Amino acid sequence: MFKSIKQKSILLMLVSIMILVTACGSKEPVKKEDTQNRSEETRTIETDFGPVEVPANPERVIATIVQGDVLALGVVPVGTSFNTGGVFEEDLKDSTVIDAFSLNPEEIMSLNPDLIIWNGHDEEVYETLSKIAPTVMHDFFGMDYPERLQLLGNILNNDNGGEKLVAEFEEKVENARKLIKENGLEGKTALCLENREGVLSLAWKGRGAPLMYDTLGFTLPEKLAEDAKNPANDKPASVKVSYEVMDQYAGDVLVVNGDLGNFADSTVWKNLPAVKSGLVVNAPSNMFWFNDIISLNGQVDLIVDSLIK
Repeated sequence: MFKSIKQKSILLMLVSIMILVTACGSKEPVKKEDTQNRSEETRTIETDFGPVEVPANPERVIATIVQGDVLALGVVPVGTSFNTGGVFEEDLKDSTVIDAFSLNPEEIMSLNPDLIIWNGHDEEVYETLSKIAPTVMHDFFGMDYPERLQLLGNILNNDNGGEKLVAEFEEKVENARKLIKENGLEGKTALCLENREGVLSLAWKGRGAPLMYDTLGFTLPEKLAEDAKNPANDKPASVKVSYEVMDQYAGDVLVVNGDLGNFADSTVWKNLPAVKSGLVVNAPSNMFWFNDIISLNGQVDLIVDSLIK
C-alpha cells in the first residue's frame, strides 16, 4: 500500500512539472525593449560637430553655464559649472560643481554622466568629452533664451517644456512692462554697475543690461551710449570709471551687482537721483551673470519688486 501511494505521488509530481513547463513555454517572448533600461534608448541630435546619439531619457547630465535651463526642463544635473549667487543655487546644492573653463576629464568621468551639455566651441575639448559620454557642445550662453530652450528641450526630449517656459516668461515680461509703464518708469534710463576693486564697471552688455534694455524697455544713459558706440573700445561690453565721474553716467534707475564697498558711503553715491528716489535694484554679485530661464524669471521679479513699491 505504501508503495502504491509513493508511486502515485511521484506520478502526480511529474504531471505538475509537465504543466509548469508547458505553461512557461506558452508565454509570449519578452520583447527586448521591455527589458532595456530607458537610458539605453537613444535619439539622434544634430550638433555643431555632427550627429550625436544621446539618451532618450538622460538621468546623469552634466550641464555647464545653462544648468538653470536644464533644471527648468525637469532634469537635475549631477554636475554643473559654478552656481554661487544664481537664482537656482539652493536647488542645485547637491550637484557637483566642476571647472567648466579648465577641462578636467577625471573629474567629469567620476560623475559617470550619460549626457554632457557643454558651453563652448572648442574641437579639442569636444573630442575629449565625447570619449566620456555623448556630448552636445554649443555656444549656449550667446543664444537668445527662446532659441536656447528650444534646442535644450530637443536635446532632453522635452520640446513642449521649452515652449511652455518661453510662453510663461513672455507673459511675466508683459506684466512687468505694464507695471513699469503704470508707475511712470517706461523709457527711463537705467545703468547696470558693479564695483571691481575700487573701480566701477558700467555695462551695456551683460550684468543685467540686456534684460533692462532689450526686454524691459529701459534706455542707456547718454554718456554710456556714447562709450558703447566708441570703436576704440576693444571689448564692447562695459566701461570702467572712477567714483568721481559716476554722476555723468548714472541713470534714472540703477542695477547694482554685488557689494559697492566704500562707494556706497560716498557723497557722490548718496546724491545720485536714483539713490535719492529709491530706484535702486540690489542683486547678489553673480545673479545677473546667468541668462537661463530660471535666472531671467528671478531677475525680472527682483527688478519689479525693487522699483514698484
